[in-house]
Amino acid sequence: MVDCCELLKRYDTNKNGKIDKEEYLKAITDYTAGRITREELQIIADAYEAGSINAVCPRCYEEQPTQKKATLHISTNPSGANVYVDGVYKGTT
Repeated sequence: MVDCCELLKRYDTNKNGKIDKEEYLKAITDYTAGRITREELQIIADAYEAGSINAVCPRCYEEQPTQKKATLHISTNPSGANVYVDGVYKGTT
């Protein structure tokens, strides 16, 4: 049997931290074909029913942080100051 986390990540093909219906059905097909064991199918079924990989294998799935856009307004008195964001020159005030 493979590592629980590795198994669940392999079947979480859309990388959303859950075993969706299609992914679960693929596991059933693989079990029927002899590609995974009954124990492995049960792990996948448990994650499917729980709605989360982490419910079965804690800290297995780490959601990737999303970048958010924002607007930054800068003013100085007097104007004309150089503006840098994360070390990159962006202009003057």
